[in-house]
Amino acid sequence: IHQSLTDELIIPVIEAIKGVDEVKHKTKKYGLPPNKLLASLSFTHLVELIKIESNLKRAFYEIECAKGVWSVSELKRQIESLYFALHR
Repeated sequence: IHQSLTDELIIPVIEAIKGVDEVKHKTKKYGLPPNKLLASLSFTHLVELIKIESNLKRAFYEIECAKGVWSVSELKRQIESLYFALHR
């Protein structure tokens, strides 16, 4: 299904996830490439990731979530347990 998404749908999602400045200026590149992010994680995962303000922290959880095939509840648990701070 994600292959049939148009740029009109994909670009706003990427901007929300990565931050408008990163998409427009491409200054900092953290996390997964957008196509892999959309292929690896569900919409609900993305909703949880969008809540994380730090780009570095969000990228860490993107990668770990995709690599570990975390459920949404596992992602929430890891965020709440400060998993990022322990593995920095």
